[in-house]
Order: sequence, then C-alpha cells, then structure tokens
Amino acid sequence: MINKIKEGDVYYGDVIHQPFAYKQYGKLMNPTGNVFVWRAPMHVDVDNMIDLEDVIQEDNIRSKDAINIIWEVYNMDPVGSVAFQRLFNTLISGAIKAWRGDDSIVFMQGDDIMSKASIYDTTNEKLSVSITYCDNGTTIGHTGLNIKAGKKAPSFAGNIGVMDDDDIENLGCEISRIFYELLHDLNVSSRKICIK
Repeated sequence: MINKIKEGDVYYGDVIHQPFAYKQYGKLMNPTGNVFVWRAPMHVDVDNMIDLEDVIQEDNIRSKDAINIIWEVYNMDPVGSVAFQRLFNTLISGAIKAWRGDDSIVFMQGDDIMSKASIYDTTNEKLSVSITYCDNGTTIGHTGLNIKAGKKAPSFAGNIGVMDDDDIENLGCEISRIFYELLHDLNVSSRKICIK
C-alpha cells in the first residue's frame, strides 16, 4: 500500500535525518525494520542533503512526481546499511523491469536504478535517487523513483514508465512486500546457523 506521512507531503529530505518509524507506528512498529512508500514530488536542497558528494557539488534533487520509499532497519553497521540499500534497490529494479514488460534494460549502477532502451543504446537514464546511513545501529534510507522527473530534474533523469494511479499503487505495494520479505529472509537466514 502507498501510504502518506501527511497528505500531499513533498519529500524534502529532512524526514530521514532521524529515526521516524516510532513517530508513525508507535508500538505497532516492526521491531526488525519498517518501510513507508508514498507518492509525492521530491525537492531536496543542499541543506537537507546527506550525500557528501552531492553537497560538495551543490546538487539538488528534483522530481515533479515520484514514488518515495523510506526505511529503517535495526542492528546494522554502516557497511551493512549500504549493502542492504543496494540489495533492496536491486530487487526494486527487478520489480520495475517486470512491470514494464518490454525489451528495455533496467540495471543497477552503484546504488542507482538505471535504464536504457536496448543493449545497443549508449544513453543511460537514471530512474532513482537513493541514500542511506547508519546511526546508533539503525539504518535509515530513502529511494525515490521518478514517475515524471519534470523540467527541474537533471537531463540524465528518466522515468520508470507510463503509469496510471493503479499501477503506482500496485508498484508501491510490491515494494513494501519486497522490503518485508527481504527483511524476514535476512533475519531468518542469520539465525539458522548450527555451529558444533
């Protein structure tokens, strides 16, 4: 389900500057991790950036319409945070590819979800923005997927595809399902060890 933190919230980047799940779920929060998926524009200025590379370059993040995904995962370290982000984004890229159902190529480049029309195409479009960090054992991250990047987005920004409201809702539900399935699988796998 695509849920809203507040109706019509623009993603400004500040929501991930501290843990947020308890504020949203209270005691109903999942003790291993939580995700929120919602549709809203992205408008992140340098003041709310976490990525030092973007800060140094004085970049801004802009998208006219996007699927925003923020997550918290507990009992992590900084390297584990980046590994989780890249694995989660890889699974999201697979969901985008399956949804598109065409011959376009959807692939990962670092933590970015990229696309090109075919293997012969030399132009890559960046479909996402993403960042994660770890604070006191809690991984906090954001991935934004461009539904419609718009004129204020960089020229290399692409769109995940033509989507109606039902498509967006379904992809948001699939992303939530992927998150909780991944989290469950990682936790179970880490506890099924038998050392003699």
